[in-house]
Amino acid sequence: MFAAVLVPISLIRLLWTIRADLRSLLERAQPVPPRDEVDHRAAPAPRDLVVRS
Repeated sequence: MFAAVLVPISLIRLLWTIRADLRSLLERAQPVPPRDEVDHRAAPAPRDLVVRS
């Protein structure tokens, strides 16, 4: 009975840890452009901030 509770919990924790490790590896693997090469014009204008009269 005790093992029937502990085994699924440990498996879930193991899978959760592997998922977090893979996510951090994927985030590190994506190339980040240097700050001077970032094109600020590519961002769309925030339309929510436009005041309409």
